[in-house]
Amino acid sequence: MIEPGTYRYPRMDRVVFGRPWEEALAEEAERLGAKHIFALASSTLAATLPIADTLRAALGERFAGLFTGIRAHTPRDDVIAAAAKAREAGADLIVPIGGGSVTDAGKMVLL
Repeated sequence: MIEPGTYRYPRMDRVVFGRPWEEALAEEAERLGAKHIFALASSTLAATLPIADTLRAALGERFAGLFTGIRAHTPRDDVIAAAAKAREAGADLIVPIGGGSVTDAGKMVLL
């Protein structure tokens, strides 16, 4: 059963473009004062690119973890698993890397 409620779309603070994403992420994390950054990505993207290594290099000790395996259409089980891992990592910033399903999962993990 789904609990009733209201979702308010967060205010978009800014959009950074035209620069390497890992540099922009590190600067934004610093600006926001984030100490434990947790990322979400699809399995396909994680298998294609060295995302974990790139995050580790860009964020250093602030990199709290990476959850891969967000499937198409953001299944509830994937969101619950990702939220549990983010909570376990003590995340204070959630970063979705990839397309719509991963971005949707990031929004839901925040809830």
